[in-house]
Amino acid sequence: FWSVLTEACTKTTAFPHTIANKSIAFTLNGRAWMDGQCHVNGPFLLVANQVYHAIKVARPEEAQQELKVAIMAVPELTLRCVRGSRFAKIEEATDDKGHSLLPKQPLSDAPVPGGPLGWSSEAVLQMPAEAGTKITRLKGALRFLAQTQSQIWEVPSIAEAQNITTTIAGRSLLIQNLTKKDNVYELRVIAAHKDSQSDEEATQQILHLADLTLLDDKGRPLLNRAALRNNTPKQIEMTFQFVRAAEVPNPIPGEPAKLVWQVPSAFKEITIPFEFTDLPLP
Repeated sequence: FWSVLTEACTKTTAFPHTIANKSIAFTLNGRAWMDGQCHVNGPFLLVANQVYHAIKVARPEEAQQELKVAIMAVPELTLRCVRGSRFAKIEEATDDKGHSLLPKQPLSDAPVPGGPLGWSSEAVLQMPAEAGTKITRLKGALRFLAQTQSQIWEVPSIAEAQNITTTIAGRSLLIQNLTKKDNVYELRVIAAHKDSQSDEEATQQILHLADLTLLDDKGRPLLNRAALRNNTPKQIEMTFQFVRAAEVPNPIPGEPAKLVWQVPSAFKEITIPFEFTDLPLP
């Protein structure tokens, strides 16, 4: 996917600007976040788009400086991730003078909440006293938590639905109601969780990847515009906002008739190696 897309972008000068709701918006003559060295590994596009170093403000007299490489990591549209490494695990880093750039105290590469449509990660390195002009080789890996299974929950006559419940992957989900305010439809959902941080995070993962489609009586989707979250003890409340708007090739849909919710039910951790070469040093 990414190999074909990056080649097409280079030939047409149309580059991805935003990625959302399983679709990509393009802009002409502007590489945006793809303006850097690209590395494709399986379903991921990784872009090293910035190299910078910083002196710690609290101790400017110290010789140690942090050297950072900003890496944008974007999965294919079909791969939905809920967590990704904020900091990369570094296996090898050298400059053109042969200096090792490996950090003295590596940061944790544990996946943290984010995505599901992209992560801004960093490779944190050690800046030597007499650094060269480029990073000749930067090798490492990022970790992600990806959805592997899902279940479909369909709710007919959604406009009249009140407090409809189901249980998926051991988790209780409730659709409170669908209301209309001006031209915006608001769907209220409640997900219960146990009194523990791990279970709360697992529930957040399910809601974070919420793939809800609100359809009219002809099967045409309304536009999913926004999602608002409110955490309360032992449950998470979400309000999803929809509007009736035309999207090519569909005309403006009618009133909501059915809800289709693809609920994540299983996840697995994946490791994505990367390697960048000849990155300029500041």
